[in-house]
Amino acid sequence: ENIPQISETSIAISGFNEVVINVEEFGTVAYIAQEGSYLRVLENGKVLDDVYAVSLGNQPVLSNFTEGQALDLMIEELSLLEEPILNLISEIELVEHRTNPLFIQVYMNNGNRVLSSIPSFSEKIPYYPQLVAAVSGQKGVFDMEVGVYFIPFIDGEEINGETEVDESERQPVEGFNE
Repeated sequence: ENIPQISETSIAISGFNEVVINVEEFGTVAYIAQEGSYLRVLENGKVLDDVYAVSLGNQPVLSNFTEGQALDLMIEELSLLEEPILNLISEIELVEHRTNPLFIQVYMNNGNRVLSSIPSFSEKIPYYPQLVAAVSGQKGVFDMEVGVYFIPFIDGEEINGETEVDESERQPVEGFNE
């Protein structure tokens, strides 16, 4: 009960002198980036105090998240995703300067970015591989907050560590608008 990563335990006696202890743990669904280190986020929403120098495994890294509603909703959305889609995600950033407090920017492993809202994330992100194919593999930003739009990167130019986009190049992705 005192260890947050343990979900269930059971004890069984087998024979005269054999005790079998079964322990089930909550899985790690993500890591929270915090001041150059990483904290494990469990599927039950708990953030462990253990500090890691690097994130382990293929779980996404969450930026600007703290324990609370946004993190709980994000964990719920991540739990609905199939592993092949989850493995495409590198980092998920909660964007605080937007009017939507649940707006996220997702950095994909192939260099693209996805804009979305947490509550609809698990419904829309499974279409990502089709969207990449629909834009012939161009690199850019897929805006999935309302409908689905694509904004190509400007010649791979980076400003402040991010590749720039020209909002006037925003175009609907054929067959994916709501």
